[in-house]
Amino acid sequence: MYDVLFTYLIIIYIRKLQLDINMKTSSIKPIVFENIDKLIENTYFNLRGKIVNTMKIESQIKKNEVNIRLTYLLMRHYIFY
Repeated sequence: MYDVLFTYLIIIYIRKLQLDINMKTSSIKPIVFENIDKLIENTYFNLRGKIVNTMKIESQIKKNEVNIRLTYLLMRHYIFY
């Protein structure tokens, strides 16, 4: 989650730089904006993908823990009863 916050801070900073560049010169604006927008978009989707993958892994770990507990209870039941 901190990665997302950090990314938004970077995006805000880059947007501020874009505004500064836009005020100072207009000749380099299109190239800079396209490259920065692509960079922001790629960074966002990479972080989003990592977060989704992390959530999937956490979900799988929880399922495995539940399966282990159920197996333990079943084994205990059959051994002691």
